Amino acid sequence: MSRSKNRHEAERWLQTAEEDLRAADVLMQGGSFAQACFYSQQSGEKAVKALWHLIDADPWGHSVQKLIMDFPAKRTLPDLERWIERAALLDKFYIANRCNSWQRRPVSFVAMKILHVVGARPNFMKIAPIMHAMVREPDRFAQILVHTGHPADVLATWTDIGEVERLLGWQLQTGFLQREAIR
Repeated sequence: MSRSKNRHEAERWLQTAEEDLRAADVLMQGGSFAQACFYSQQSGEKAVKALWHLIDADPWGHSVQKLIMDFPAKRTLPDLERWIERAALLDKFYIANRCNSWQRRPVSFVAMKILHVVGARPNFMKIAPIMHAMVREPDRFAQILVHTGHPADVLATWTDIGEVERLLGWQLQTGFLQREAIR
C-alpha cells in the first residue's frame, strides 16, 4: 500500500479505537463495568492495530499483548515493558467479559494464584528464579510454595533452614502449617 493509504487505514483504526474508548467511558459511568472493560480492551486492540497499518503490516489476532510483542517496529515504542504490562491487563477483559457480561458482575483485579510444589533441594533451586520473577509483579501473581516432604527432609538437605529462606526470599512454612495454608 502507498504511504497515504497506510496513513488513512491507520487513522480509520485509531478513530474506531477512540469511539470504543468513549463508549467505555459512558458504560463505566452508567455502572456497566464489565462492558466498559471489554470496550477498553477493544479500544486498545484497535489502537495497536492502527500502528501496524501505519507501517504497512498486517495485524492478526485480538490479544493486545501479543499484537505489541509481535509488532515489527516495537523498538520504536517508548518503555516497551510498560506497554506489554498494560496490554496484559487489557487482555483479561476480552473473552471473559464478552461471554459473561449478562451476569453483570463488577470487574475486580485478581492476581493469578500460582501453587509451586517442590520436594527436594534441586527443585527449590529450580523454582527460585521463577518465583523471584513473579514476585516483581504482585498484581499479576499470588504465589504459594508447598514443600511435599517431611520437615526433617528439609533440615537433612540443608544444615541451616535459613539457606532456603535466603534463596527464596521469605520464610518457609513446613509440614502441617503448610498444608493448612492451602486448604
